[in-house]
Amino acid sequence: MRETLIVLKTYTISYSLFLLVVIILIVFLCFFFKSKKCVELRQCAWGHNKLMLSTRNSHPLLGRQSGFVFKKIRTTKRFYTTKTILNPEFVSGLIDAEGCFYLNVYKNKDYVTGWALKPSFKLTLHKKDLALLEKILNFFEAGKIYKQRKESFEYRAQNLKDLNIIIAHLDKFPLFSRKKADYELFKQAISLMLVKEHLNQDGLRKIVSIKAAMNWGLLSDDLKLAFPDITSTERPLITDNSVVSPNWLAGFTTGEGCFFCNLSEGNNKVIIQLIFQITQHAKDEQFLRNLIQVLGCGYLKKKTNQEVWDFVVTKFSDINEKIIPFFLNYPIQGEKSNDFQDFCRIADLMKNKAHLTKKGLDEIRLIKSGMNKGRFSIEALSLNNLTGDVFRIGYTDKHTLQNAVSTFPNQKRYFSFTHFHCSHQRLNVEHPSIIEIYDHSRSINKSKYYENKDNFHQWLVGFTDGDGSFSIIRVAEGKWTLFFKLTQSTYNLRILYFIKKQLGVGSVYIDANCNKGDFRIRDRKNIGSIILPIFDKYPLLTSKYFSYQKFKKAYDILENPNLSTKEKDNLLLKLQSEQMPTDYISPAWKSVNYEVNNTNDAKSVMSKYWLIGFTEAEGSFYLVSKDSTRIVHAFEITQKLDPIVLKSIAYILGISISKKKTHYTVVTTNSRAIFNIIDYYNNTMKGMKTVEFRIWARSYVKDKGNYEKLRKLRDNIRVLRKIRLNKNFVLVDTTQDKNNKD
Repeated sequence: MRETLIVLKTYTISYSLFLLVVIILIVFLCFFFKSKKCVELRQCAWGHNKLMLSTRNSHPLLGRQSGFVFKKIRTTKRFYTTKTILNPEFVSGLIDAEGCFYLNVYKNKDYVTGWALKPSFKLTLHKKDLALLEKILNFFEAGKIYKQRKESFEYRAQNLKDLNIIIAHLDKFPLFSRKKADYELFKQAISLMLVKEHLNQDGLRKIVSIKAAMNWGLLSDDLKLAFPDITSTERPLITDNSVVSPNWLAGFTTGEGCFFCNLSEGNNKVIIQLIFQITQHAKDEQFLRNLIQVLGCGYLKKKTNQEVWDFVVTKFSDINEKIIPFFLNYPIQGEKSNDFQDFCRIADLMKNKAHLTKKGLDEIRLIKSGMNKGRFSIEALSLNNLTGDVFRIGYTDKHTLQNAVSTFPNQKRYFSFTHFHCSHQRLNVEHPSIIEIYDHSRSINKSKYYENKDNFHQWLVGFTDGDGSFSIIRVAEGKWTLFFKLTQSTYNLRILYFIKKQLGVGSVYIDANCNKGDFRIRDRKNIGSIILPIFDKYPLLTSKYFSYQKFKKAYDILENPNLSTKEKDNLLLKLQSEQMPTDYISPAWKSVNYEVNNTNDAKSVMSKYWLIGFTEAEGSFYLVSKDSTRIVHAFEITQKLDPIVLKSIAYILGISISKKKTHYTVVTTNSRAIFNIIDYYNNTMKGMKTVEFRIWARSYVKDKGNYEKLRKLRDNIRVLRKIRLNKNFVLVDTTQDKNNKD
C-alpha cells in the first residue's frame, strides 16, 4: 500500500509538471502569434540588415507584458566620418531652427490605460545635408537616422534614455526662440513618464493636457472624442531677451538663414545686391531684434498680409565688414555653407569693382545661377542593374558613342553607350587656414575646368606627372624634334580629346592595333606659347621635372638665332646625355625644404586639381579579395620614384604610405578612409576613371559586404577595361587581332 501511494504521488507530480509545460507553451504561442505588433522591424536609413529573435521583458514605463520581438539589426558599420566635432551651442541653434518636440498619444489595447504614448525629438533636413545629420548623431551618441521622404532624412530620438541625453544638452545650452516653450512642455511630459504617471488615467490626462498646449495641439479626432473636456496646460511664457551666442546663431542660420544675390537689369543698367536674411513667425519678433544687437547691423521687415518678419541685411559695407567676417569665424555647416562661399565670392568681386566690367558681371551671373535652388544634385549614373548583363556608360563631351551597342566575342554582356549631361552639387567646404595652402575643398568639381583655365592647367600638370613625357629626338644630323606627349589606352580616348579641346592645339594619334592613343604637340611655336608657360607657372612635382628642364633648355637652344646648326647639334647631344641624379627631387618642394611633415606642408605645394589629374593617370579604384568569402573596396597609387609625392598624397587623403622592394605605394581598404576618398573625388574627374570611380563608389554604399554582387561587379569592370576604340569612337574587336597573330 505504501509503495502504491509513492507511485501515485510520483505520477501526480509528473502529470502536474507536464500540464505546467503545456500551459507555458500555450501562453508562449498565444503571445507569439497574438498580433503582428509582436514583430518589430527597426531599420536605419542605410546599411544591410538581418532579422534577429530576441526576448523583451515587461517595461515598467510602458506597462507592457513580456514577449518576443524580431529586431532588424545592421550588419555593416556606418560610413560617415567623425572628424568634425560640432560646437554644442551650434547644435542648440540648429535644433531651434529645424528641431521638433512631439508627443504621440494613440489607442492601443496592450496598454493599461488603453492608450500608448510615444514621445520623440526630431530634426529633419534635406538629403543634401545627410552628412550634417550624421554629425548630430555622432554628437549625441544617441538616436537614429531615418529616411523621411524622397528628399529628406530625419534624426530621431524616441526612447527615454536618448531623450534624457537631448534634455540634458538643452538644459545646459538653451534654446532662444519660441520653440523653447514646446521644449519646456515636452520636458514636463517626460518627467511624468519617468515616475510612471502615464500608466494611470490621471497622469494620462495631464500628458494630454500638455500635448494640447504644444505646437501641434490635439490633431487626432480620437483624442478629441476621448478627452472632450480637457484643458490645455498653460503655455510657458518665454521672456528671456538675453543675447544669443555666436555659435548658436551659426547653427540657427544653418537651418533658417539665407544668402542670396539679387540682380536686376534695365535701362542699360545692372544693379547687384547681396542679401542676408532670416525669416521667423511674428511671435519671434523680439528674438529677431536681438540679432540686430548681436550682428551690429540689419533691420526688420514685416511681410505683407502675413504674420511673418524678416531680419534683413542689404548694406554692402555691413555684408562685407560684419556678416562675412562673423560667419567665417563661426562657420555654418551643411549645404548652406556652399551658398555662403558663393556669397563671399560675389562680395569679393564687388569689393574689387569687378562687377563694373563685363567679365566680372558674367562671373557673378554664373555664380548666382548655381546658388540656392540653382545648385543641382548629381544624377546617379544609370547603373541600377550594374551586376547584370548591361552597362550604361555616359560620355559628356562631343565625342559620344551614340546608341552604339556591341557584343564582345565569348562575352554575354552588352554595353550600351549613351550621352548624358551631368549637373553638379558642391558639398561642404573646408575653411581657410592661417597658412596659405591650395584649396582641397569639396567645392572643387569638374565644371571648374571650363570656368577657369588655371584649374585645367593644374590638372594637366598632375596628369602629365603621371602619364606624360617630354622628348628630345634627333631625326638626323643637325635636325631635332621636340615632343610633348600624353599616352592613354584607347579605352580612355575621351581624355585625350578633352585635353586637345582645352589647349586648342595638338593632335591625337592611335596605333595600328587601336590599343593606345597619344596626344602630341611637336610644333615649337605651340610648345613655346602654350606648353612652357603652363609648366613654368605650375611646376611638375615628380622627378619628371628633370626631363622638363632638359626639354625647355633644348627649346631655348633650338630657338637661339645666334647659334649655328653645328653648335646646336653639339649642345643638344650633350644635353641629351645628361642623367638624372638618383636622389633627385623636384624644385617645387623647395618651399617646404624638401620634406613634408603634415597636411599643410602637402597642401602648400600640391593642389587638388594636380592630385585629381595625377589620380586619373596613376590612381586605381578597385575591388580586392580578402579571403574566399570577402571582397573589399581598395584605393591605390604606386610610384617607383618620388616618395615625397606619395607621402603628400597620404597626408591629404588620410591614408598611409608603404615602401615595397621596387616601389612606393599609398593604399587603403579601411572603411573610413574609403568613405573620405569617395567624398574627396566625387564629381571631379574627366576620363573613364570617373566611370570606374562612380561604379566603385556606388557599390561601396549599396553592396558593401555582399560578396556575390561585388564579385560580379569586379568581373564586369574587368570586361569594361578591355574596351578599345578607334579614332571614330567605334568599338574594336581586339581578340580577332590576337587570333590572327597566333
